[in-house]
Amino acid sequence: MSAPAPAAGGPSGAAGLSAARVLTAVVPPVTLVTALLFYFGWTRTYTQARFLGADASVFGYSTQDYLLRSVDSLYFPLIVLTGLGLLALLGHRVVVDRLASSQDRPDVTLRRVGTALVVTGAALLVYGALYSAVLFRVGSRVLDLTGPLAVGLGVLLAGYGAWVRRRSTGHQAGVLASEQAPWLAPVAAGLLLAISALSLFWAVGNYARWRGQDLAEAVVATYQLRPGVVVYAPQQLALSGGGVVEEELEGSDLAYRFRYSGMRLLDRVGSTYFLLPEDWDDTPRLILLPADADLRVELTAG
Repeated sequence: MSAPAPAAGGPSGAAGLSAARVLTAVVPPVTLVTALLFYFGWTRTYTQARFLGADASVFGYSTQDYLLRSVDSLYFPLIVLTGLGLLALLGHRVVVDRLASSQDRPDVTLRRVGTALVVTGAALLVYGALYSAVLFRVGSRVLDLTGPLAVGLGVLLAGYGAWVRRRSTGHQAGVLASEQAPWLAPVAAGLLLAISALSLFWAVGNYARWRGQDLAEAVVATYQLRPGVVVYAPQQLALSGGGVVEEELEGSDLAYRFRYSGMRLLDRVGSTYFLLPEDWDDTPRLILLPADADLRVELTAG
């Protein structure tokens, strides 16, 4: 006879439920972080390309390329956000334990804490509204980062403060209020998280634009330190100007008749070289050279 299946409430069922809860708690943050990394990488690349006189679509980066190009710049911000999230969870645990210990008695201290959170959240929302209406014109990087974040943080603090105030009046009162409209709590939580996520994307977009502009300016300032490029071709490539030098090689049995120098390597994506002319300051342009089998490309030390 086969062994009876374990009960839903047995050890196996409990382990399955625990695993499901862990996945439910972990997967949404991972998805959000991945989306943030992609958005940051795309915005940074777009800004950098526009500064160099091109379009991000020209580079043909893949999703993996955008993710890899954003990791180094988002290490510290993601660590800070993760740390703040852990502190928020610890604080919430303290509040829940205190509510459980007070049972049906009002908790004056928690009510004051809730009021303080509501007031702080409202102040942050006012600051975020001022930024979106007026302060964004200033062009300050501090304002461009704190303004969007104030909206998301203000909504979370105000919403959580209101929840603490309601619960601190007595546990039974909170239960009755939730039973009157059981759909209200998850809908409110979803809206709060949506606003917070949008404000986070807003701040990340601003930060990515700064990084893209800084990287483009660094390329312009130091592009002559990048690897030099020499291209050998069997036929003329019509490359000229901006310091690019064309030389016709002597000999009747040469596989490569022309040599081109005076270029710097910006990047290689897939089967395309992205080159800058030696005198990019005088002739700001981007050269796209396919990695053709008929061409020979040599790189020299920057």
